[in-house]
Amino acid sequence: MSLRVLGVVGSLRRGSFNRALLRAATELAPDGMAITIFDGLAAIPPGKSVLNGKPAAIMGATPGATGTTRAQLALRQSFVFTNTCALLQPEVLVARAHEKIDAAGRVTDATTRKLVAQLLAAFADWAPRVGTAAGATRAS
Repeated sequence: MSLRVLGVVGSLRRGSFNRALLRAATELAPDGMAITIFDGLAAIPPGKSVLNGKPAAIMGATPGATGTTRAQLALRQSFVFTNTCALLQPEVLVARAHEKIDAAGRVTDATTRKLVAQLLAAFADWAPRVGTAAGATRAS
């Protein structure tokens, strides 16, 4: 069995650090997990969300010092309206992203890559249990 994951880019900026972080996630995904990157935020309106009952993991990158803390909190609050279950830990809050992601959009910082891998491993363990409870489907 495999776990299919949809990674949603929360930034529309072409050189988005968050897009780079998701690319790293596709490289670091454990066996049995396939990650597809999705850029179309318009497809998740409240009430008719494709996220209804789905498990989610959150990570973010910013050149600032707080590592997307506020954005992640706001997203968790928004998940109430889409009936989306969010993995609580580990948190991936990448601060000073310009020092950890190169000009080509590759995450070069070993600690950041390790955190992303830990998040994905936790998600791979947790998501099937939550998805089944919430009525989400898994790939076979």
